Amino acid sequence: MFALLVLFEQGFFNLGEFTMTKTVPKHYNDTTYNAMHFCQHMTFALGNVFKYCWRAGAKQGEQIDDDISKAIWYAEHSSYSRFDADKDQLLHDLDECDLDVSRALLLEAIIELAASDADSFDAKRIALIKQIQDFANYSASISH
Repeated sequence: MFALLVLFEQGFFNLGEFTMTKTVPKHYNDTTYNAMHFCQHMTFALGNVFKYCWRAGAKQGEQIDDDISKAIWYAEHSSYSRFDADKDQLLHDLDECDLDVSRALLLEAIIELAASDADSFDAKRIALIKQIQDFANYSASISH
């Protein structure tokens, strides 16, 4: 740690730039809003579903199947929790991100699930898992 501090003080790297690339990498931050803008309003599990669907196929060194498997795992382990965010504002913000249509629809479904009531949560969660699988199949078909 001392060596990093010395290098920083001597001007060998800019700590602000170093921190930004580590905390907000390109695969999360190449649109108007980054994934965290949305995830912060969700439960841990649904935030991870959102994150993995957002970056699926975009993180260097990760296969899209890895991200999809993680998203499905977190969706299967998600549970209802009260949602205090403005769903319509989040959907508006997502629209401003100008994502491809299939990914945007999937991310909208995650926001809808997060904002759902307790009575409809499980049915929407099961539908979301199917939608994630369909997204993976669609993405695989256009990449070959």
